Amino acid sequence: MIQRIWVVLIIALLSTSCASTNKTRFEFTKDYQALGIEQDVSYTDYQTSVAKVLQDNWTDLIQHDYPDLEASDVKRLIEAHTPTDKSPVKSKCDRSKPRGMLLVHGLYDSPYVMKDLEEYFRDKCFHTRSILLPGHGTRPGSLLNIQYTEWVKVVDQTVEQFATDIGGKIYMTGFSTGAALALKNALDAKQVKGLFLFAPALQVEDGLARLLDNLGLDWVPTQRLKDKDLIKYESITLDSVIAVGDLADDVRKKLGDRSTQLDIPVMVVIAENDYTIKTQTTIELFEQGRFGAKSDMMIYAPIVVGGKCFKGMLKGDPTSIPKIPTYIGSCFVHEQDNRKYMIADYSHMALTLKSTDEHYGLEGDYKYCTQYFYDEELEALCKREQSTMADICFGERRKFGSADYPECNKRGLMVRRLTSNPQFKKMTDYMDQFIERYIEKGF
Repeated sequence: MIQRIWVVLIIALLSTSCASTNKTRFEFTKDYQALGIEQDVSYTDYQTSVAKVLQDNWTDLIQHDYPDLEASDVKRLIEAHTPTDKSPVKSKCDRSKPRGMLLVHGLYDSPYVMKDLEEYFRDKCFHTRSILLPGHGTRPGSLLNIQYTEWVKVVDQTVEQFATDIGGKIYMTGFSTGAALALKNALDAKQVKGLFLFAPALQVEDGLARLLDNLGLDWVPTQRLKDKDLIKYESITLDSVIAVGDLADDVRKKLGDRSTQLDIPVMVVIAENDYTIKTQTTIELFEQGRFGAKSDMMIYAPIVVGGKCFKGMLKGDPTSIPKIPTYIGSCFVHEQDNRKYMIADYSHMALTLKSTDEHYGLEGDYKYCTQYFYDEELEALCKREQSTMADICFGERRKFGSADYPECNKRGLMVRRLTSNPQFKKMTDYMDQFIERYIEKGF
């Protein structure tokens, strides 16, 4: 098996280095990377300029890469990627005390992945605003020659402008790379009044990416794909992996510096067996109290009691030192629309969206199966339409295939990566308590 893996790697490496570069989506175009917001530009004008860039990009991609896309498809894609600016939902919100929530998506993502959290915060009387990070929303080639400082600049400028626009306190919600960017802004500028961090990228495996980059390659060998998911990139540049690694190192160093300790509310939500980031690093930082005295952590983990999956909650104690996180069972049978789904575990992507989402939900039109890049038959089985526990199990991915989940294997089930949160309501109920304890009382 080990020998086969090395053969696959060598073939992938050679095919990537020799591959044709005539696909438009793999080309680097500076115009599609620079999506920053300038100090003298209003947020409305920023939205308009981003929408124009997106329209030009997809017009180009239809001509060269996706000729089957319809005008309605392009309209939906532009809407999914365009930054949003929305007032609180409830009329009973105290307008004399405005507060804003800036939402920052993750690497390869778009504002779409934050939309359910956006609606949650609007319902909690926050004015919400989002951004599209440079290099995102257009084509994977836009993340060639990227540096994390470009993302930092956009986040910092947006926070300042947001505070001026609404004349109130600013909070931030980030997913993965977006969470690391939010945390960096809070540590550097000390302007935001609270953080909600989902799967924060505080340490990643970037050693191989740096090695391949030094060898002159541009793409992760096994991740130069057909990019069928047009809401986020499937193909991955080495520069983007290195950029996140640099960002994570920067933020982690600041968290370890006693002179930059956080004194604002910080809520952290992670999946214990996250493939993309090193969650143990985040857990250790939390237990050490590095997120501050007003921090809390929720961890999705496969809890087995009496040989069976446990769906409940193991309540921790965020006030103690070392801090004790709260654990939520991530191995369970989920019922939705009179159908049952086997959830073996949570993945990196399984936090921010409801399981009913039309694109990433349990019955969404996108099925994450890229972990089976080495076997077309396995990939086809993973992508088949039927996705109840009769033949599909949802969990986290691994480099080659999926994790070894006993609950799936004993039934002979194919594992598909979980891309939404079947326990979204339970998570937001917990967030309600956090907001009430640390934000409402001190607002």
